[in-house]
Amino acid sequence: MIIPIRVPATAQLHTEGGIRQLGPGHPLFSALCPACGSHLEDQPITLVYIGSHPEDRKESGWMTAAAVAVHAACAGLSTTGEHIQVTP
Repeated sequence: MIIPIRVPATAQLHTEGGIRQLGPGHPLFSALCPACGSHLEDQPITLVYIGSHPEDRKESGWMTAAAVAVHAACAGLSTTGEHIQVTP
C-alpha cells in the first residue's frame, strides 16, 4: 500500500542500483509505478530505498533492506545517456 504524504519541495530520495531498463520477461515489467500509477514496462526505472527491518540494521557494512521500483523520471533522475542497464 502506498500512503500519500506531504514533503518539502526539497525532499531528497535515496536510490540504489542505477537506472535500468526492464525487458518484457521481467516480473516487474507490467507492475505499476507507485509514484505515477502507470505501468513500468519499457521506461527506465530505479529502485528507491524505503527502509530495513530493525534486526537487520548495522553500524557499518551492508544490510538487507527494502525498495520499490519506480520510473527513473518519477524519482527525478535523468534518463538520457548510456548509463542505463538492460535487465531481462
